[in-house]
Amino acid sequence: MTLTISRLLSPFLAPLPLLFFFLLAALLLHWWGWRRRPALLTLLAALAVLLISGYGLGFRQHLRQLECRYPPLDLDRLPVQTRAELRYVVVLGNAHVLDPAWPRSAQLSGASLRRLVEGIDLHRRLPGTKLVLSGGVNIQPEPNAEIVADMAQRLGVPAAELVLEKRPRDTLAEAAMLFPLLGKRPFVLVTSAAHMPRAVRLFKELGMQPLPAPTDFWVSGRTLSDPGNWVPSCGNMALTERVLYEWLAEVWKQFRTFFAKSPS
Repeated sequence: MTLTISRLLSPFLAPLPLLFFFLLAALLLHWWGWRRRPALLTLLAALAVLLISGYGLGFRQHLRQLECRYPPLDLDRLPVQTRAELRYVVVLGNAHVLDPAWPRSAQLSGASLRRLVEGIDLHRRLPGTKLVLSGGVNIQPEPNAEIVADMAQRLGVPAAELVLEKRPRDTLAEAAMLFPLLGKRPFVLVTSAAHMPRAVRLFKELGMQPLPAPTDFWVSGRTLSDPGNWVPSCGNMALTERVLYEWLAEVWKQFRTFFAKSPS
């Protein structure tokens, strides 16, 4: 079992681990009796991580921009010809945890469950389509597509209407491995709203025609007067981590493209 570089590094570059590393470094510098200035600078770095991620400074706005790139799919506004050509509703993979003590719905990550529900809804509103579930092996030994497919059948989707792609470990691989099935005909693409811009770009680079159907939104456009917004929060740290993951995945994609083009 292998992990993509973005999945391997992202836990260590998340706000909470960074905060821990800086605090530990400051403590060690002080304990070893080094000059106060390095320890103080490291402590200030930890404070900066706490404030920036805890308030979501800049990251909340960027995540909102990512999520607003594509609106929810309105089937009623699709051209009649485009709608008639649709044969597949594609749900991209995410994560799951296998624990027999949990119901199947709890074993899927929140993002994976929301993607599936949106995919099923669109599939049922588009008679004659197949529901394509993509997702390979990452942390867990079973492909994500298998676990999501089991949940889809429990929600009433017949097995004959499901297509599973169990090999890809990241979005780039999903686009490449789904190309033989989808070709250059339009299809509905379901994934998290923050992930959608990168996913659409990867599919279009192969000449494919995804119709974005984002779900799993994090940042609402409505501003609420909540006293909890006055202090750092774990919620803001989570959305900061979400943006950092998208950045890291994009950097990893650029590295792969560069080395693929480099002469051997």
